[in-house]
Amino acid sequence: MCTDAIRRWFAAMPSARLFNHYGPTETHVVSGLRLDGDPARWPLRPAIGRPVSGALLRVVDEDGHAVPPGATGHLWLGGPMAGRCYLGDTELNRTRFVDDPEAGTFYRSGDLARFDRQGLLHYAGRTDTQVKISGHRLELGAVEAALLQYPGVTNAVVTETHGSLVACLQADQDPDADALDRHLSAMLPSHVRISRFRRLPRLPRTPSGKVDRQAALSASGHDLRPGGGAAPVLTEMEQRLTDLFRSVTGRSPGARQRFFDAGATSLDLMRFQLRCAGEGDLHFGVPELFEHVTIHSLARLIEERAAEAAGAGTPPQPPYPPPPARTSPRPPRTPAAHLPPGATNRSPSSVWPSACPAPPTWPRSGTWSPPADAASRTSPPPTDWSGPAARWTGSWPSTRATSASVRTRPGSWTRNSGTC
Repeated sequence: MCTDAIRRWFAAMPSARLFNHYGPTETHVVSGLRLDGDPARWPLRPAIGRPVSGALLRVVDEDGHAVPPGATGHLWLGGPMAGRCYLGDTELNRTRFVDDPEAGTFYRSGDLARFDRQGLLHYAGRTDTQVKISGHRLELGAVEAALLQYPGVTNAVVTETHGSLVACLQADQDPDADALDRHLSAMLPSHVRISRFRRLPRLPRTPSGKVDRQAALSASGHDLRPGGGAAPVLTEMEQRLTDLFRSVTGRSPGARQRFFDAGATSLDLMRFQLRCAGEGDLHFGVPELFEHVTIHSLARLIEERAAEAAGAGTPPQPPYPPPPARTSPRPPRTPAAHLPPGATNRSPSSVWPSACPAPPTWPRSGTWSPPADAASRTSPPPTDWSGPAARWTGSWPSTRATSASVRTRPGSWTRNSGTC
């Protein structure tokens, strides 16, 4: 990445040139690009260039087929520098290398890339550093690139843990966490939010010199607090709501931080409301979460309701009371007056509404299929479509009717329109 420090350095050396080379350990350098012109105009993430002499670079889909320019895919590296190099590891040699009958051996780099229409290759991150946040796929390198554009930040690594993002920074001094959050909000999609910022003296490295993302979470350093100072003191209700919010969403918003700014989704808020409803004394509805959008505001709402209920001498009530329970048993089912002798109702809906003066007549058009039950299979189709339904035999016990339509089981006529 071309940080401000790199740009200033090359601006002070007009005769110097910067070459951006790319190549994993397994193949060494396979592409390169020389950056020319004013360093102040160099992009933050320059292209990794064109293939070096003899190198074959392919950008393919999941099935190994080439993708068109502009499309992101998996980067395969071929040429004389690609060969099965994992000593004594047959399985790794088999899975990471693939043979092409015409072009030879290719190494599956595990990197994502794309070619532009000028033939320059652009690095798009690692397949193993992509995470899913709030249902959206995210490349952690994009967040790190945005952090490096904040004044004073010299290095950054972002890690996903329990559905939240943690940013570990190297900086000249403690950045303001609120300012960092506003900086990222202007550069990244709304679903990308950092739940925790840490400042480290140096980023931990693996034995091969790469940044160790997981080790950065527990490396020596300290968390950055909103406002650049100590964390604000929470009231008992604010702390309780914060703990419940964290247990449901994995996020810890500041007392005055909007839920959505903390990375929560609408589904998170519904889960949070259900969790609070289970406490018995935290009465608020989902719509109120969209009016009281911070822990501080929500805590005040709950406390005010509790104070009003205490003054009235009644316990606080939920904003949406449950429907009243049935106090009398369901009346026994009785046969409809229009059913023939011996017929019984199959369900309460088979009784004609009381507003209907008489059973409706069937319309002059419709379809008829033989009844499904064997006992009535021989009943002929109706010949008089204007007569009452009682004249049709073979389907009475299964008739279900409402004021808007008549529904029957297979083997009976269906009425699709008409009124009582």
